[in-house]
Amino acid sequence: YLYVIKHERYGALKIGIGNESSNQKSDRISTHLRYNWVVLKKWQFKTGAQAYFIEQQILTTLRIDMGIPQFLSKEQMPQRGETETLDAELMSFLRLEKIIKKVIKGYRQ
Repeated sequence: YLYVIKHERYGALKIGIGNESSNQKSDRISTHLRYNWVVLKKWQFKTGAQAYFIEQQILTTLRIDMGIPQFLSKEQMPQRGETETLDAELMSFLRLEKIIKKVIKGYRQ
């Protein structure tokens, strides 16, 4: 799956990929929830490769096409995943969701 989560105190959004698992230690979302992140949305895919490809396309759009930098540091995210964070002031969830939907639609065509 691909997910978007938010951290209110940091004012950050994060995209990422994960795998449905009965083992909570290997589930990325469960890891982030322990650090006060909240799930905004998840998109399911048939394979991890599909989710990874979509995530990379979204990050390319954000970082290269739109010039939106990484927002949080390693120190702020001991559970890791800082490279997929962005400032919620620069990008609302609704705008990010539109980008995600556009990338998914382009992938599926």
